[in-house]
Amino acid sequence: MIPSLMAALQRHRWLFALVVLLRASSEAIATGGGSTAPSSAAAAAATPAALIVVSYDAFRTEYLRRNSTSFMNELRRNGTTAEYLRNVFPTKTFPNHHSIATGVYPNQHGVMANEIYDHIRGKFEYSYEMYHFSDDIVPIWTLNEQNGGHSGCMMWPGSNMPY
Repeated sequence: MIPSLMAALQRHRWLFALVVLLRASSEAIATGGGSTAPSSAAAAAATPAALIVVSYDAFRTEYLRRNSTSFMNELRRNGTTAEYLRNVFPTKTFPNHHSIATGVYPNQHGVMANEIYDHIRGKFEYSYEMYHFSDDIVPIWTLNEQNGGHSGCMMWPGSNMPY
C-alpha cells in the first residue's frame, strides 16, 4: 500500500478497516479465491473494487419493514446493509454525514451542526468554511482521488466542496 495512503488511513480509523477489507476481497478475487471461476479471475483483477454508500436521511428503519420500499429491500437482499447505525452527537444531517465520509467525530472534523453561529464571525451555513475545520481531514472520495482513484458523489453534504 502507498505510504501516504497508509498515513492518511491511520487518521481515518474505520475507513482503514474498510479499505483493508476491500483490498483483501479484491486480492481474493484476483487470485481465484472464493467462488470466483478461474476464467473470470483475470477480469476481476483488472476491475478495481467499488464502494457505494447510500444514506437515507431521516428514513425510519420501520419503513423497510413495512415493505413499502420494494426497490430498497431488493438492494438490501442483493447487496450489503448495516443492521444499525449509531449516530454521532449532535444527531443532525451534516455532522453525521461528514463523520461517515471522514471516519472521525464532529469535534475532529468541525461540522458541528447544519448551521452554526459564531459570535465573532457570524452565521455559518453550508459553506467552504464549515467543511474545512482541518486540512488534515478529508472525506473518503477525496482520499480516493488523491491516490489515483475515481469518485462520484451525488447529494452528499460537503461533496461539492473542494478539498
